[in-house]
Amino acid sequence: AYFPTDDRILFTRDQGGNELNHLYVRTPDGQEKDLTPGEKLKAIFAGFAPDGSVFYVQSNKRDQRFFDVYRYDAKTYEPALFYQNDGYFIGPVSDVGKWLALVKVMTTTNTDLYLWNTETKATKHLTAHTGDAQFSPSTFDRESKNLYYTSNDGSEFTRLRRYDLAAGTHEDVEKSNWDVVDASFSRTGKYRVITANEDGRFAVKVTETATGRRLELPSLPSGGVTNVVFAKSDTQLAFY
Repeated sequence: AYFPTDDRILFTRDQGGNELNHLYVRTPDGQEKDLTPGEKLKAIFAGFAPDGSVFYVQSNKRDQRFFDVYRYDAKTYEPALFYQNDGYFIGPVSDVGKWLALVKVMTTTNTDLYLWNTETKATKHLTAHTGDAQFSPSTFDRESKNLYYTSNDGSEFTRLRRYDLAAGTHEDVEKSNWDVVDASFSRTGKYRVITANEDGRFAVKVTETATGRRLELPSLPSGGVTNVVFAKSDTQLAFY
């Protein structure tokens, strides 16, 4: 990733093919610095806060079995433990830094969604269910009012749902006779992007969040559309 306000770059690299990726920063003058030094650890970049002042990193340096979350100062690179993990898979952090989504995996076909509050340090179970069902967090909206997630609970197909953080309620957002794979928002939150697996081919649907209007993409040759990225202005988008 590029730093949001300057030309520094974050990238990952292992050492001699050992598959133990560390996170590095590269400055415009070509200097490189390992931000996650140590032996026998893996590090994963987990995104910037919207203002670019901090970024998040997953690392298993404390315990090789679990990835903890660290928050790094974007100027000093000073890390601070954000979340100490004891058995979850890590999901997204809300833009305001108050919420962290977590996944508990029981089996390959049965998972549960949890929500951690950074202020109270309380972990809340969001998806109590019977039988096998899969729940996977996608993203928080830009206002940090809702957590969007996918689930096949009670359905043959995976649909997009959202959890209202204030009201504690769940509702469907997008469902059909195909699997919703993921969802994301543009930088300003003006557009919501949904990726779906339609008969083995990835398709993308872009919706204006305020009006629900579907954005008509240009006519393209046959193929799947993935990796949609919006410009900061929300006036352009790029995709494969």
